[in-house]
Amino acid sequence: MKLLHTSDWHLGKRPSGPERFSVARYEDYFRAAEYVVDRAIELGVDIFIIAGDLFDSNRIDAETLYRTELLLVKLKDNGIRTFAVAGNHDRAYESESWIRYLEKKELIECPEVFKDGEAFQFEFYKIEDINIYGVQYFGELTSEVLTELSKGLEGNNNIVICHTAIIDWKTEDVFLPGCVKRDVVDLFFGKVRYFAGGHFHSFNAYPTNAPFFFIPGSLEYWDLYEDDEKGFILYNLEDNTYNFYPSYKRKRSIHRLLSADLYEYAEKLSVDEGELVILKVKVSQDGLYKTDEVKKILMQKGALHVQIDIEYDDTSKVDLKQSVLSREMLERKIIASWQNLFSASDENINRTHEFIKWAKSVVNEKNSDPVLLFERFNTLLESILGDGKNDYKESRA
Repeated sequence: MKLLHTSDWHLGKRPSGPERFSVARYEDYFRAAEYVVDRAIELGVDIFIIAGDLFDSNRIDAETLYRTELLLVKLKDNGIRTFAVAGNHDRAYESESWIRYLEKKELIECPEVFKDGEAFQFEFYKIEDINIYGVQYFGELTSEVLTELSKGLEGNNNIVICHTAIIDWKTEDVFLPGCVKRDVVDLFFGKVRYFAGGHFHSFNAYPTNAPFFFIPGSLEYWDLYEDDEKGFILYNLEDNTYNFYPSYKRKRSIHRLLSADLYEYAEKLSVDEGELVILKVKVSQDGLYKTDEVKKILMQKGALHVQIDIEYDDTSKVDLKQSVLSREMLERKIIASWQNLFSASDENINRTHEFIKWAKSVVNEKNSDPVLLFERFNTLLESILGDGKNDYKESRA
């Protein structure tokens, strides 16, 4: 029996920007999803797992829902059982999520967790001798819920699906809500055949030797700056072996260069049709850089989107009123000038700046969910207060 594990499709995402870019990227997410569905059929998969964030928002349009149903029908018609849990992007706060709708349409199966008084109750499905459990997105309660689940598991013929990741895999994601520490994952050692995670957008397997906790990564770039491998995992339950397969995604290239080489570099750069191009341009002094001209050169060569980031060696010497600093550098300068907890250390500036970058990407999206912003800001605040809570109490007093 074989399972295919995938996560974070983010169907329905329409990035902000020119209509040509927004429409093309909307299609990219469906193209990537169709590719993994077709591969599942080719590989003779029995179980298909979507570990959260099937959709980019809980407020989707009719076209997005219709096209998603077509993909799931394709799996069902080929005898493949699809299991899914709701991620933070899927979650509905005032009504049932679209994940529940798809379950009612009998296109997916959703093992979930329910609260019965003070106790958590865990649904599961049985396929032959395998029990399949699912934990939908619980935010800050994820560790507590998973700890309770680990206590009740019997034997080791269990599969757990949860929209979570290990919190210290990547330092930049240290305050992402819904993640857990390694010791929580370790509770499932010897109790599961496979733990299907998600939430992070790059491939990871834990522990390094004989892993049982996996994250396949998103299928496409949710953020153009995301790095590392993205794809899906094929796991053979007969011999407990796995293979990672890269997903089908649009070509993206990142180039690092000096400002003096900017125009010559753009003239010589070979660009594929529809490519996403990011130029990180390093300069040592303030100056005017006609980035629009460079973008025009690369767009004429076929690029779908060109992002140019101007990076300075020493921003302290730059006049903010006259500078053409990149937005990121300006943001960091502004945060550093606040003279409060958010700017009290380089680490706090980094955390705050990462939150701002993430928040901008969410706010700029159509149908963005403000609850996600509040959740992540609260976690940012807790992480900062955790580092300097004594100083904070003294300042308030």
